[in-house]
Amino acid sequence: MAIQPVTGKESYWGDVHPTENQVRLINQSPTMQADLQDYGAAVSSGDIQPIAVGPDKGTYFEDATQHRIVLAHNFAGLSDGNWIGALSHELGHFESRSNDRAFATRYGVNPRDPEAFDVEAMLGLRGEGEAIYNNWKVGQEILRNTSTPEHPGMLINMAGEQPGGPTQQALDSLHASDTQSGLSDEQDKNRLIDRAASLNATETPSNASSDYYDYYGGANRRVVPPGLGSPTAAQLGDPAGDGKITSMNETYASGMQGTQHFGADGKLTSADLRDANGNLQQHIEYARQTGGAYSATISDGQGVVTEKDDFDKDGASVAYTYGKDGTQTTQAYDSSGKPQGDAVTSNSPPGATPAASALPESTEAAQTYDGVQEPSAASNTDPDAG
Repeated sequence: MAIQPVTGKESYWGDVHPTENQVRLINQSPTMQADLQDYGAAVSSGDIQPIAVGPDKGTYFEDATQHRIVLAHNFAGLSDGNWIGALSHELGHFESRSNDRAFATRYGVNPRDPEAFDVEAMLGLRGEGEAIYNNWKVGQEILRNTSTPEHPGMLINMAGEQPGGPTQQALDSLHASDTQSGLSDEQDKNRLIDRAASLNATETPSNASSDYYDYYGGANRRVVPPGLGSPTAAQLGDPAGDGKITSMNETYASGMQGTQHFGADGKLTSADLRDANGNLQQHIEYARQTGGAYSATISDGQGVVTEKDDFDKDGASVAYTYGKDGTQTTQAYDSSGKPQGDAVTSNSPPGATPAASALPESTEAAQTYDGVQEPSAASNTDPDAG
């Protein structure tokens, strides 16, 4: 379908009334024109609702319930650069829906998985990276198409920053490097998405008090790892630039480093936690079975097994925790992570390796998963700044 110019009168605008200059800028970006045309088609089919103005300062794509873009109550008062930047970001979330779902299917883990918080954070950050990339691409087109011999062109806002801010500079620099290195457009796109996701990890959404890493990490009742706090940096690893994450690394204020490794199929293969000096504090090894069942075996820095979790293909699980006194505590959970019955403690079975010492507080696996407050549609609602 040929891209049509935007008039600002289309029904998909809902409560929003773009100005003449905002419409002019939209039509300087073929990407934003196409995004809005797709959004309009989704509105016509009933898949998406028209854009709405919300009651507060939050701007986000609401895919979990009412399926629409919601703009902040003060959106009409924003500068044109901020207005275009924020809307192009939310349209990026809309356009990436199918990619995000496929990504979640590929990398998702059981809610009780010891690395569930970090994996859930990665899923959300990847979605943010896609939206920031769309924002950046729209900005590149508007900058190029508004440039004249007398004027350098218009820069729009990106990732909640002022025009030309740190995220813009970082992505511009990476794009220039990728182009010089002869990478394909698809490789460049994936590298830009991953860089944007990493840069966004410690930023704070407009409708939440925690940063993006913790906001998305806590989705679907995932439990924050005790003792570590929020990471000061997170990095997604995609060395081939093919959109397949092979690792993620988190750095904490204490200097602790967490790393998750993913196989060719996207499934976790192992995870490590090291102290500021690089000493191993915890290692998790994953074993997969045909049909989707898998297990996670947790060892301390000395290689002593402290816990093993078995997850069946339907989501139910059993945790075996080995105490320093040679005991084994067994607890079953249903697919939502709720304990089933009481934990049973007994002597470790033959061949089991009890822990030589208690698991350090900073790496202790949480045993209670019921009753944790779930962010409102965190895994499906983008909490962006508006």
